[in-house]
Amino acid sequence: MKTRHVKPLRGLRVFGPYGREVPPEGAIVPWKSYWQRRVREGSLEIVAEPKAAPAKPKAKAKAKAEEDNKA
Repeated sequence: MKTRHVKPLRGLRVFGPYGREVPPEGAIVPWKSYWQRRVREGSLEIVAEPKAAPAKPKAKAKAKAEEDNKA
């Protein structure tokens, strides 16, 4: 499912379809018509999604790499 990171414009309180308020720092939401309407009406803005931390290598991959180095 496609998602977007949105946050309310300064001074506005925006609520989701189930009554939960979007925090001032924003939230990642499913990109459905409800949220698209909030952006079009000017209540929300789309912001760049926060970058995720780099993934740690899995233990199996690390063990296999060590085995390959021994051989």
